[in-house]
Amino acid sequence: MISLRLFISSAIPDEVAESVKQLAEKLPKTAKFSVPNNVDLTLKFLGTTPDTHLEEIKKRLSAITFKPFTATLDAVGVISAKQPRVVYAGVQPAAEFRELHNKIETALAGMFTPDKRFVPHLTVARLKEFGDHKAFLAAIAKIKVKPVSWKIDKFILFLSTLDPRGAMHTPLMEVVGK
Repeated sequence: MISLRLFISSAIPDEVAESVKQLAEKLPKTAKFSVPNNVDLTLKFLGTTPDTHLEEIKKRLSAITFKPFTATLDAVGVISAKQPRVVYAGVQPAAEFRELHNKIETALAGMFTPDKRFVPHLTVARLKEFGDHKAFLAAIAKIKVKPVSWKIDKFILFLSTLDPRGAMHTPLMEVVGK
């Protein structure tokens, strides 16, 4: 048995990924952070999973139906304002993302622990240091987001392989909305 590191994500067009990278350039210069190699909108992180579960996961995911919708970059925020470790770009419409997330959770019920606090977002940066806490949060609040929109018409099951250059993502299957 081999363990696979898996996650489910929606596809992000290059122009959206570029907008997210531009947001990282606007972070306060007092902060020390890393920018992810891959920009994705994780709908569910499955984590380390036995390869023997892969076909069942694919079967369950392929049964999901959803209507495509348009997503738009929203505001910049941080996960856990008391101890920020991730700066993110929020996306709207949150209700449609939550509905898709819930369908994935239902399809995979009994196989994985449910995510209790799903917030649709794109990771802008992972913080290592941010200097003065209040000044950092105030600077983040001032960052304006260009409202770039794109179509969410599929989600993808990815294999994530950790590498010294960063995580490498290999698509294993797609589920297309109708």
